[in-house]
Amino acid sequence: MTSSGDQSTKKDLLVQMLEAEQQIQQAVLGISNQEAIFEDVCQEIQSSLGFDFTVISLVDPEKNINQTVYENSFNGTNLTHQYIRYKYYLEKNPDLRSIRADIIQTYCIEIISGWDKRFNPWIYEKNNQEKLLRIFIPIILMEDNNRNIIEDWYENCEWEVVIEEPTDDGYRTVIKMHLLVHDDQTLGKIKVIGAITAGYKNRSRKITLEQVKYLGKLVAQQAFKIRCAQLSYTLEVIAKNAQRILKADVAALDFIYEPNQNQNHCIYQVFTGKITDNSWENFTYRKQEIGQKALKERKIIFAPNFKQNYLDSLAKVFDQESKVMVAFPLQVDKKQGFLYLEFHDVRELNENKKSLLNLFLNRTSSAISHAIAQAENHAQKTQLTNLHLFSQSVINETEKDSLLRRITWSLGNIVGADVVILNEYFQNESKIITSSQIAGRLIQEENNYPEYYQDDKSLMLIKNGTNIYESSLDKSDIWKNSDFVKQENIKSIASILLKAAEETVGVIFIQYRRIYSFSKDEQNLIETLASSAAYAIQHQRWLETWLNTLSDIDRKLITTLEQEKLLNLIVQRAVEKTKADFGSIALLQPNNWELETRALYPKNSKKEEIGMRKKIEHGITGRVAKNRRAELINDVGQDPNYRELFPNVRSELCVPLLDKEDNLIGVLNVESSKVNAFEARDLRLLQEVANLAVIGIRNAKKQEQLAKAEVMAALGDIAGPLVHRTNNNVGAIRVLAQDICEEADDNIKSFATEILSNAEEILEYSQRMKSWVKDKPQIISLHDIIRETLAKFQIPENIEQNIDIETDLSQVVAGKQQLINVFDNLIQNAINAMPNGGKLSIQGSHLETDAGNKIKVVICDTGVGIAKENLQKIFEPGYSTKDTNKNMGFGLWWTKFYIERLEGDVEVESEIGKGSQFTLILPAYKQEV
Repeated sequence: MTSSGDQSTKKDLLVQMLEAEQQIQQAVLGISNQEAIFEDVCQEIQSSLGFDFTVISLVDPEKNINQTVYENSFNGTNLTHQYIRYKYYLEKNPDLRSIRADIIQTYCIEIISGWDKRFNPWIYEKNNQEKLLRIFIPIILMEDNNRNIIEDWYENCEWEVVIEEPTDDGYRTVIKMHLLVHDDQTLGKIKVIGAITAGYKNRSRKITLEQVKYLGKLVAQQAFKIRCAQLSYTLEVIAKNAQRILKADVAALDFIYEPNQNQNHCIYQVFTGKITDNSWENFTYRKQEIGQKALKERKIIFAPNFKQNYLDSLAKVFDQESKVMVAFPLQVDKKQGFLYLEFHDVRELNENKKSLLNLFLNRTSSAISHAIAQAENHAQKTQLTNLHLFSQSVINETEKDSLLRRITWSLGNIVGADVVILNEYFQNESKIITSSQIAGRLIQEENNYPEYYQDDKSLMLIKNGTNIYESSLDKSDIWKNSDFVKQENIKSIASILLKAAEETVGVIFIQYRRIYSFSKDEQNLIETLASSAAYAIQHQRWLETWLNTLSDIDRKLITTLEQEKLLNLIVQRAVEKTKADFGSIALLQPNNWELETRALYPKNSKKEEIGMRKKIEHGITGRVAKNRRAELINDVGQDPNYRELFPNVRSELCVPLLDKEDNLIGVLNVESSKVNAFEARDLRLLQEVANLAVIGIRNAKKQEQLAKAEVMAALGDIAGPLVHRTNNNVGAIRVLAQDICEEADDNIKSFATEILSNAEEILEYSQRMKSWVKDKPQIISLHDIIRETLAKFQIPENIEQNIDIETDLSQVVAGKQQLINVFDNLIQNAINAMPNGGKLSIQGSHLETDAGNKIKVVICDTGVGIAKENLQKIFEPGYSTKDTNKNMGFGLWWTKFYIERLEGDVEVESEIGKGSQFTLILPAYKQEV
């Protein structure tokens, strides 16, 4: 029979475990809330010292790399959604280190103006970094001899200028930190978790030593915020709670233990409790039999007479002789570790306590798994953003050498490679181009390698027809005789074909000076990046057939893939060719049959603003668009349809932009201040520009679709493993919550019931994600999709609904779950925008357009609205106006991305305090006759 005292003890432990779980969940939320934490740190630094920009890069201890995680631009706008985030290995050889890797490993602060050999030359050149003055400073945490964090360590240090020297095009200052020893506190281990870069866009500014000292103190203070966004902090919270709940004298947690490698090292090591002097530095529990046994048997091991049964040397570590030891095995996916508890007195461990200890172990494993999943979510978000931006950047490069250089440097930086070599290949000639591209730092000079570019290996890979990943080159038949591999100390290589459809356009060798494990996710990323690169090379070759017969500016018209730049070039060329005074281009918006002005020339002469719209029947441009016929107007004053765009205009030329199927894209218009300024010849010249413009616009659209296809493939690869992990982890949480509901009192049951409810909701979303991964395009009813999505919501009573969807709405071709996710996101956003109630309207109707039948869906709310300056940002990957604890900022990006992937369109109109309206246009399925 269980005594009332045991019941009381069990209840107390359950309450403490719920409290511990809340603390642990708060720690996990810190990982989820990384972006907000990093933003606060950057803003604090910039506002305190007046810097123009700040960059945070953090150490990944598992991969031993340093990666950019956040950037704040010159004007304070968040750049993390616009720039690729790069990785750099923490190289031991100082001659091969990047600047941030050097800062992290030397603990020094450096101020640099101009070039430094540790800089990335590609980034330096492309981002005009020669104009900047920058300061690089390590993010330091200081531990005492008991491994407790010292919060005010910076009060006990001095900074000394040890190097101050001019360089070829600037100067360099190095400031070294000196720790001071005080009687009341001993400074122990320095732990560097990353680096911060700050500075000015004008290199003529100065950074004084006083500013350096203040920044050093500020970064040391901010380090605690950053620490809370890392997995190591979650592990600390777990160890401290384990010690507190179970009243242990010592708790230690070692995580990510790899038994096939160095058994004396774990990536994460956490300790809490009391020990003597420095013995902890020379002692690890992993050497003990008890930990190995716990991991092997997958259960908690109790050692009530530890000193008698295990190593006597352990007693030297602690203030008192240990009587009892408990070893918890931690197994999270393929990652292993140990949680140990030490007791200095004899404890009775009955079955109830053992049961609760098992419960705590399960919760600990679940929390670690959740923390890892959150960290991986951020990594996958970064991976997806990198993929998106890489695809966009390479298709916008039109110069061959610049394109190949961008591919090699960007790809190497994204995957954290040491050396990348790209060999271009012409399939119709079976020929490798010898002047290949290289990115990375070399140990030897390039001219020391007469067979540096490995033509035979490229041809062998092409003939073989498959990519080859070699994590260890010790027994590699391909590379065993390579002088380059030996002299550059290369340990791992990924040999990747660059294939666009059926054409092989090159080979790329991604090389590491360390053993590198090419996981399935890593292979998917590399191959997706390679595919985007291959299509860009193929596209660039196709353009070469045009470039030899066109003028420089005409070449740009069909090679510029950034739409805003392209449209400005089109208008400029139109004005130059026709000798007009003004020009404009307007593109058709198919959802409401309006023309939107997208570019004007010259910009300082405009009378209307970029982005203004007008109905297609308005003005001469509207008439040209409607009739699809060019017009020459000798005196606009005699035309009643004329609408003034520019001041003092007398003559006008206007031509429609039509594709091969005679579909209207927009109109191109030039005007002159003279009467009779244009002739039939000018009309032909304008039509010539219009034809090139259509090629350029369609070409940009095609490349955008190719990039979207690559990202879609990557999304599926990313989502699959994440769904599997979510199902496993949340399933375990649900079982634990059910157990608590059966045994606990009413107060505790309420917590468990909430956990159970959240777990069920997560599993439902996970199941939908699983369907999304497997989703294939099919012919489906949009009416049914919207109704099915609405049925999933419990819309608050204070929100009035106005749902008007035509029952005979045409079918569309799309993935069912993917389209449900689109409407789910838009409807949920609308509901969230009306916390105090309002009106939700959804209309679905047919839309007859010149390009065929389309379907128009409008989702409106009367909520808080969106600021004008944020209307375009909301579609950027990673941007969110909501609480970053709960939102990754991908919903609207995904919505626009997917609808455009279906050759549709998404538009938003909003005003603060008045609500938002999202309009979706989708092509209707055209049944074969």
